Amino acid sequence: IRITEFTHTNLKKLALCLQTRDDDVLGEREPVEEFLDDSQKVIISYLTTIYQGEVNEPEAKEISEMMRITNNIERLGDSMENVSKILERIYDNGIEFSDQAKKDLTDISDKVIEFLGMIVDEMREKSDGFYQRALACEDMIDQMREEMRYHHIDRLRCAECSVDAGVLFIALVSNYEKMGDYCFNIATGVDRII
Repeated sequence: IRITEFTHTNLKKLALCLQTRDDDVLGEREPVEEFLDDSQKVIISYLTTIYQGEVNEPEAKEISEMMRITNNIERLGDSMENVSKILERIYDNGIEFSDQAKKDLTDISDKVIEFLGMIVDEMREKSDGFYQRALACEDMIDQMREEMRYHHIDRLRCAECSVDAGVLFIALVSNYEKMGDYCFNIATGVDRII
């Protein structure tokens, strides 16, 4: 639960950088990624040691799901690092997004933060209908990505945004959509074992 909470906290911090540059937050990307990588190694090593002992079939499945959850949390960290690097590039090069693009990025970021928060809550206390809510979140993030790409192409057609801004906008949207996928993988594992 702790690395999921840590990831959730840092995802919220990173979201603030979508609106305003914060070099302290952007500068934390390497320590955050290093912590998640190190945590993954420790947890996977521990789970492997248990798995190599005498475990029954249900325990083996639970260990496998815990490994899946851990690996997807680390992938979330990779995407967060990518977003941080893209944001730094945007700010360093003075690239501006349209108000609609900024709103889109905030919306998809908020949805991923909400999704991960829902997972943290489920890890603490099981609730009815969790898997269905997780599936709805993942579907919503995918739908948001498609709508954002469509609107982006429309902005390009109308010359409301530059190609450079557009490439970085799509990269950010894609990273947030991947985070939604990783959240769904975590949610699936949580649903199976908790």
